[in-house]
Amino acid sequence: MPVAKRSDNPWQEQFVLTFDHALASATTTTKLLTTQRSMRIDKVEYINPTGYTQDATNYFTIALKQGATAIATWSCLTGANGTIAADTFVNPTLSATDADRAPLAGVVLSLALTKFAVAANLPAGRIVVHGRYVS
Repeated sequence: MPVAKRSDNPWQEQFVLTFDHALASATTTTKLLTTQRSMRIDKVEYINPTGYTQDATNYFTIALKQGATAIATWSCLTGANGTIAADTFVNPTLSATDADRAPLAGVVLSLALTKFAVAANLPAGRIVVHGRYVS
């Protein structure tokens, strides 16, 4: 098993991946890539030029996943993460489980947009993934 590289190593090989999604009118999952190397995801950002208002019943969740496991999630449910302001980056909540944020080589990363009840359409947006390779 490869030894994880240290985050304070100035020679650490870092990456930034960006993915755009189309307007979502229903629950949808889009496969983004298959990891070629083991990695650690340190930060996830989401931006929506139009924004999206929180609601107590009708809302979307946005999740970066490895297989069926959530790496980071933003919920527009009132009382959860809430509203996404127009053209403003938000930071989806990273999983508290360390292994969830460390996909191994060969894992499919996906963007899951989940609609609850009769939520308004989620306008097109972008997810940005920051991390580093560990092998």
